[in-house]
Amino acid sequence: MQMGAQRSPTHIMIADLQGSAHLTDLAVAMKQNPNLKVQLNGGFYDLATPYFAAVYELRQLPLQASLEGNIEMHFYISGHMVYAHEPDLKALHANVAAFIEKTRNGTTGPRS
Repeated sequence: MQMGAQRSPTHIMIADLQGSAHLTDLAVAMKQNPNLKVQLNGGFYDLATPYFAAVYELRQLPLQASLEGNIEMHFYISGHMVYAHEPDLKALHANVAAFIEKTRNGTTGPRS
């Protein structure tokens, strides 16, 4: 798993999900810091990090129900390079900006 450029004690943007060992680490981090928020952004037609694999792995995290609301997922029509499709680039920008703003205020996003 590669973390995005934004890092702080209270939020993570996941750029790439590869392997459940990293997801176990994410679950531990979320349990140790219940204020940690996670956002997943990906393309529906991404062959490198497939849509269903990403959703499945995040939904399999060994978390208590109270922490599931700390994860939000956004998917776009594009493939792996979401930013190469201008409408998706704009949507990605808006979602990331909203995520950063929400985490500044200490609110959580829905798990979609």
